Amino acid sequence: MEPKNIYGYDVTDFNSSFLLLKEFGRIRETDELKANEIVIEVLDAWEVVSESTKEIWLDAIDSVGFYPYLYREDTEKLDTSTMIRMNYHSSDYLTNIMLHREQKALSELLLTGKNLVVSAPTSFGKSLLIEEIIASVRYKNIVIIQPTLALLNETRKKLQKYAVVYNIIIKTTQKVSPDENNLFLLTAERVMEYYKLPKIDFVVLDEFYKISAKRDDERADVLNNAINLLLNTHKSSFYFLGPNISGISDGFAEEYNAIFYKTDYSLVKNESIDLYEQHEIGLTKSGKTKYKNELLFRTLIENINQQNIVYCSSPDRATKLAYEFYEYGIQSGVKFNNTDLPVIEWINENISRKWFFTKLINAGIGVHNGILPKHVNNSVIDYFNSGEISILFCTSTIIEGVNTTAKNVLWFDSTKGSQHQIDYFDFSNIKGRAGRLMQHYKGNFYMFNKQPPKNEVMIDIPFYDQENMNDEILINIPTDKVKQKHVERYLELQNIPEAYYETVRKNGVSIKNQLEIISLFEKLLIKNPENKCLIWNGYPTYDQLKVVINLGWEYFIKEGETTKPMNPNWLTYLTFNSNKPLNKLINERYQKLLEDKSKNTKKTDEDFLNEAILMIYKVQRHWIQYKVPKWLDTINSLQIAVTQKLNIASGDYSFYSSMLENDFIKNEYSILVEMGVPSTAIEKIQNNIPKNIGEDDVIRFIRDNSLYANDNLLEYEKQKLLELLN
Repeated sequence: MEPKNIYGYDVTDFNSSFLLLKEFGRIRETDELKANEIVIEVLDAWEVVSESTKEIWLDAIDSVGFYPYLYREDTEKLDTSTMIRMNYHSSDYLTNIMLHREQKALSELLLTGKNLVVSAPTSFGKSLLIEEIIASVRYKNIVIIQPTLALLNETRKKLQKYAVVYNIIIKTTQKVSPDENNLFLLTAERVMEYYKLPKIDFVVLDEFYKISAKRDDERADVLNNAINLLLNTHKSSFYFLGPNISGISDGFAEEYNAIFYKTDYSLVKNESIDLYEQHEIGLTKSGKTKYKNELLFRTLIENINQQNIVYCSSPDRATKLAYEFYEYGIQSGVKFNNTDLPVIEWINENISRKWFFTKLINAGIGVHNGILPKHVNNSVIDYFNSGEISILFCTSTIIEGVNTTAKNVLWFDSTKGSQHQIDYFDFSNIKGRAGRLMQHYKGNFYMFNKQPPKNEVMIDIPFYDQENMNDEILINIPTDKVKQKHVERYLELQNIPEAYYETVRKNGVSIKNQLEIISLFEKLLIKNPENKCLIWNGYPTYDQLKVVINLGWEYFIKEGETTKPMNPNWLTYLTFNSNKPLNKLINERYQKLLEDKSKNTKKTDEDFLNEAILMIYKVQRHWIQYKVPKWLDTINSLQIAVTQKLNIASGDYSFYSSMLENDFIKNEYSILVEMGVPSTAIEKIQNNIPKNIGEDDVIRFIRDNSLYANDNLLEYEKQKLLELLN
C-alpha cells in the first residue's frame, strides 16, 4: 500500500497514524478548526487508514461532532456512549437525517422559538434547518425569502414533499386558505406585492447580507421593507442565514430577542491552490490574457473527470470562455463526452441550430447565468449535479446560493461585471462553493487572481439602525420606531396627499420621482381627461407603451446603473414586438450585426450569432420580464391614484404587465413557467386545459389527463412537465 501523508504522518502505518491521533488531541486543545481539518483529511483517506487505528479515529470523529459522517460508517464499531451521542443528534423530524454538533445546537434554538441570525460557511448545512422547521409543522404560515427565482425554484423542488401539510405558494395570485397551513416561497418584491398577506408566523431570510445598504444591491430597499413588514407588523419569528458575516447592526439582536450565531465550523475543507502566486510573472506580463486562458484550460483538462465551476465576470465572458475552452480541448485532443442531452433539441427548435451552446452541452460543458431562460438554467444545474456536465462556466449567480456538486471552483475573473472588483466577502462566498457537504470531504479552490485584502464584514440593517436609510425605507417604518434624527423628514413624508400616500409608500421606489410623475399626470389629465396615452387597458399601442417606457427610463433608472447598449427607443420596439417568437427577434438582431460586419472584422458569423442570442435573452430576462413590468405596475398605480382623485375613468396596465412577465402565457398557466416549464410546452397543451381553471388546479389537471404525453411535445418538454408532476 502506498503511503498516505497527512500533515507529515503516514496514516497507512499504525505507529504514524497513532502519532497523528496524539497530535490531533494536542491541537484540539487550542485550535478546534485545525483539529477538525485533520479529521476531514483522515476521512478523505479513510480507505487506506491503518485498520488498527480506525476505532480511535471514530472516537475523534465523535469528539468533533461530525455525526453525519459517523452515521455512514459501520455502527457496530461504535461504542455505546458514542451511539447514544449520535442518536441524540438525529433530527427530530427528518427521517434518517443526522445533524452535526452545531446544526443540533441551532435546531434546538429554532424549535424552542428562538430567533436566529446565523453566519456559517457554505458547506455548513444551514438550509437543512429550514426543512426541519417545516417538517415540524410548528408554524401555520411561513415565508421563505430568497434573492433569485433560481434559488426559489431549487427550494420549491426540495420542499414539494411537504405539500401534504402546507399549501405551497410561489405567486401572488395563488389563493390562500385561512384554515390551512401555507408556505410562501417569495422574493422580497412579491412579499410587498402580496395582497392581504395572512398573519405570518415565521420568516426565513436566505442570503441575509443582501439587506445591507452598503453591498450595492438594487433590491436592498424592498428587502428592508419586506423584513420590516414581517417583523414589526406581523411580529414573525425568524431565521436569517448567510455566510462569512462578522456582525450585524448593534442592538438588533436585543430588540428582536434574537441570537447572532457566528461559526466557522465546517465538515468540508477548502483547499486553496494559488495559481496566481505560482504563475505571477506569466499572469502580469505582456500577453497575460492568452497565458491566463491557457492556464485555465490546462487546469480544467487535468480535472475533467471531476465537477468544476469556473467563475466569470459576465454572461458574455462565461459563454466566450466556455467556447474557447471547447476549441482548445478539441485542438489538444481531448475526447469530450457525447451527452446528447434533451435540451439540445429544444435549443435547435426554438433558438438556433447554429448556436455553439449546443456543441458545449453535447461536450459536457455548461454555462449558467441570469440571461438564459429559467428552464434552461435549471436544466444546466441538474445536468451538472447529475454528472452529465462536468464543467460549468458561471457568473455571480454562483455567489447567490445556487447549490451544486462542484468539487473544484476556479476563480478566474477578479470582477463582477466589468467594473466592480470582487471583495473579500464575495471571494469567500465563491471559495465556499468548492466541495459539498455529504458529497465531498474536500473541495479545491483555484485562484487565478490575487486574494483581496481580508476585512471584517459588518451587515447594516437600514430599517433598524436607520444609518443608511432613504425615504423609501423611512416611509414604511412604524411611527414609534422612527429615530429622533429622522422625525422631521418622516413628518414631511406624512404630508404626501392622502389620495397618493398609500400608493407611493407601497411602490417602494423613489418617492421624489413618483411625486413628480403624479404632478405631471395631474396636469395632463386636467387638460385632457381622456388622454389615451395615459388611460388604456389590455395591450397598449406603440405610442402608449413608449410613454410608459420613457417615464420609467427617466424616473426609475438609478444613478450609475448599467444600461448599455439599451436605450428607450430600442426597448420600446423590442417590448412591443416581444410576443413574436424569440428566434425571429434573434435573427433580426443577427442580420443587423452582419450588416455592420465591416466594423468588426475579427468576429466570425458564429460570434455574431452568439452576440445576437445573448443580447436578445438579456433584453428578455432583465428588461422585458423584469424592469418593464415593474415600471408598468408602478406607473399604472400612479395613473389609477390620479384618475380616482380627479374622478375620471382609470386605465389598467396590469394585464399587459403580467403577460410580459410571464412570457405571454395566460395568468392561470403562468405558475408552470415559475416552476420551470418552457413556455413552448405550455403553448402546446393549453388548449386542452379548461379556461378559467384555478392556478393550483392546473398541475393536477395535467397529471390526471396525461397532458405530459402530448405528441406535439419535444422529449425535453415532456421531461420538464414530468419533473413538475413528480
